[in-house]
Amino acid sequence: MRIDVFVKDPHDLYTTPLLQQTAYWSEVKKRLGFIPLAFEIEVREKDIHPHMASSARIKDDMLILYKKIKADEAVCYAPYGPLLSPDEEVRGDFIESLSEELRRVLPKDVILIRFDLPWFDDNISMDVKSMEIMMNWGTVNHNSNFAVV
Repeated sequence: MRIDVFVKDPHDLYTTPLLQQTAYWSEVKKRLGFIPLAFEIEVREKDIHPHMASSARIKDDMLILYKKIKADEAVCYAPYGPLLSPDEEVRGDFIESLSEELRRVLPKDVILIRFDLPWFDDNISMDVKSMEIMMNWGTVNHNSNFAVV
């Protein structure tokens, strides 16, 4: 799956009902020691919704919070992002592709990205191993180098 990621200013994040993906939240977290990073994501609609015959490209953006944990290591956190909601059967592939593309534009000291995805129903009880298998199903590397909560 091809996902294009472009760096943007956190102040230019799109308006969204999810507080944790807003320019306002980037300022709150900045005051708490995080470095807000913003990205525009572009993907073909048929890649995230395989049953559609569309050739359209969908754009969205995403706030990622960067934090140093050691002199040469940092972690990133995507609070309730990305907002794009792929069909269930391609979610693992989507996150893997997005992670690999983000690796290209994130600082080189980032050792992991944690995604708190807005896709999961809180009423579904799933253990961590089952969630890992579900998210890695159909991926290229079968190795989640990210945390999904």
